[in-house]
Amino acid sequence: MFGGKENFGVLKSPHRRLTLPSDIFATGYPKRELTARDCPFFTSALLSMWDNIVGPRIQCEWNMFGSRWEVNGRTIEYIANHTLNGEICRTEELAAAPGQIVENKLYVVADHDIMVSAFIFSCFQAKQGPCVFSLCLLLPLQNKASYLPLHKLCEQRMKECVDRLTALFQQHSETSTVLDMFADEMPKFMSLVDGINRLSLKERLTTLETAFDDADTLQDMDFLKRCITSHLQTCGSSIVVGKSVSEVNKMLKTLALFLSQHERQCSRLVDKDHSDIAYEPDLFLQGLIQDILGDVKLPEQDITRSRLPSTLIDLDRLTVKQTNQLHKHDVVRQEFLEQEHLKLQRPNEQPDGGPQHTICFHQTSDRSELVQVFVHELFQLNPRCGAREAYLDMFVRRLHRSALAMIAYVKADPLYRPSVQSTPGTGPAVSTAIAPGPTGMAPNTFNTAPHQASARPAIVRNLRSDLSLENEGDFKIILATAEKLHSGLFTWLLGDPRLQGERYQHEFEAL
Repeated sequence: MFGGKENFGVLKSPHRRLTLPSDIFATGYPKRELTARDCPFFTSALLSMWDNIVGPRIQCEWNMFGSRWEVNGRTIEYIANHTLNGEICRTEELAAAPGQIVENKLYVVADHDIMVSAFIFSCFQAKQGPCVFSLCLLLPLQNKASYLPLHKLCEQRMKECVDRLTALFQQHSETSTVLDMFADEMPKFMSLVDGINRLSLKERLTTLETAFDDADTLQDMDFLKRCITSHLQTCGSSIVVGKSVSEVNKMLKTLALFLSQHERQCSRLVDKDHSDIAYEPDLFLQGLIQDILGDVKLPEQDITRSRLPSTLIDLDRLTVKQTNQLHKHDVVRQEFLEQEHLKLQRPNEQPDGGPQHTICFHQTSDRSELVQVFVHELFQLNPRCGAREAYLDMFVRRLHRSALAMIAYVKADPLYRPSVQSTPGTGPAVSTAIAPGPTGMAPNTFNTAPHQASARPAIVRNLRSDLSLENEGDFKIILATAEKLHSGLFTWLLGDPRLQGERYQHEFEAL
């Protein structure tokens, strides 16, 4: 399972087809057809349930009609049988916590030339009680290399689909009613992944495609520096808005130069044929086109749902805004997701009237000396001989080396203690402050008792002095880079907002 130990299997189909109990349902399950031109990345999706009498039982299939990789009924039965047969001994374990454990497994079915990403979970049905399900994504084996960089994003989206599905099963006794209400979720998700794959950034970019091509063509050099600074401070997560598709894509490619190959594949350019595309959480880079009035739709709930804080760059107004810093953003996000989960489980209950936790953008005015010097020196180099690309790579490596130095500095502190790994599928280990790492890496637990929280400002002051990070913009950039390498560092250094009151109380008592 990704996020814990990997679960990556190879299934080999038998030479002779066995007659299985679930074959009696081969023609009895609903099929929903999607046009292949809307989603050519996947071949189909499959929802199956373990039945204690007949074994694996297919509930629904979302099929790509007209795709050159159509999956036949025999293959569908084979996938349903083999993704659930291995869970026979774990039925009680999964059923003990309906909807709380979602396991992801990847299979390569070489004989059928497909790859399967299966999500195993349990939910409570009114007629049968707790049941184990599998929700599978089927894609051609040749798409494996394109899918793996998007796996974390797909895993997050599929878990949201599972959460909604389990809530519907608890509220409705008829499976047909549940599937009708869930009908739009899978096509929407599959279309999203296909769009990201089709419009993702190239593995290799040159400065000739970006704003670093010619200084004379820049509207505002200071604006470019502010964009890069905020982009790096928000862990490489940015939204670029404007009226011109070419200008938006140019800025996206500029910011992509500071991302890894994996992060670029989790980014999305603007499609000139579909410029009305909506904002999508958890992408590192994405562009949006403004309407005639210069407005763009940015749902606050989706911004809050995103794992990382975001930078908002407006190319027409030349403004740069960002959300809260990572440690504050993560707290608001966790509270928001808890509220959303409760709404799904109890749709008929009225909200308690408490504050709605959403995130809004604010202007940023940080000036980074690292970025100022980098941009100035970059434009002194010849743009046609590869010197600018080499200097940019050197700058990114410098950021990583500084981040590694910060991590080593923190680990050398007496208050630091090694991380406590959580059991896969059960959430993070018990910690006094650190929530699951927002960057998708294993969470790290630090000694953050309230009486020790007052020591962190001193540690931060010493760290900034020893690593020459007195500039506020530089410190935030290196801290965000270090967070991507060692999840939990941001919160440990700056403190958990939920403990701020207790920290101030202990500081006043120490005076």
